[in-house]
Amino acid sequence: MIFLFFGGFRFLFLLFGVALALIINFFPLLVMGFIAYKLFQTMSKNNTIHSHISGHSSENKQFSELLIRLIVHVVKADNRVDPRELQAIINFFQHQLRMGYGDLLWIRDLLQHALARDASLESICTEINTHFGDDEKRLSLELIYRIAAADGDIDVNENLVIEQIVRKLNISEAVHSQIRAMFASAQSTKPNYYDVLGLKPPADKDTLKKAYRKASKENHPDKVAHLGQSYQKAAEEKMQKINEAYDKLSKTLA
Repeated sequence: MIFLFFGGFRFLFLLFGVALALIINFFPLLVMGFIAYKLFQTMSKNNTIHSHISGHSSENKQFSELLIRLIVHVVKADNRVDPRELQAIINFFQHQLRMGYGDLLWIRDLLQHALARDASLESICTEINTHFGDDEKRLSLELIYRIAAADGDIDVNENLVIEQIVRKLNISEAVHSQIRAMFASAQSTKPNYYDVLGLKPPADKDTLKKAYRKASKENHPDKVAHLGQSYQKAAEEKMQKINEAYDKLSKTLA
């Protein structure tokens, strides 16, 4: 009865016409408002990123950007990009490297730029070789292995890209074997402690001590302190693995 009292379907058509007229008249304003909102959102995000990374060293910024670009090449090894893989990278920087909200926004931004830019692996490695030394290159390979092994498996395509990175960064096979033993151990039930220390079994106590001292010197966390606290913590975790390997092998030789 109320429906009929207000004119039935004629009222509905009238209401529809009024709504359509309002939408047509105000559509440009709605579009402009949406664009303004998106611009404000982007500017706010950029300001947040800038305020958080303004205190980072130039080495930290450059290393992080090049590292992300290398990681993207590993992610693209199977010619597709799974959003879950990208989230796993963010989770790694958040939980393993203990980065905060602003830094994580920055990492997301670097990921988006790296995916859109699609720079060649050759050009990325050339830039790393130009600006960084063995310590930084070793750390970058360690982090790539840790991210690739995070799901418990490093597939064939990922291994092929990692092998290319090793060659293009002029990383020795001895160093590569050590890193692979430390961070690819997720695929095995027990890490190879000899490989972690760069040794071939069997080894006596003196050989073990020399290998431990060499590994400790080459991988001391202070060597990457200029890259920032997050990366230094990653190096400290590697030293823990070196200490563990030395402790385990020392007990077998006791």
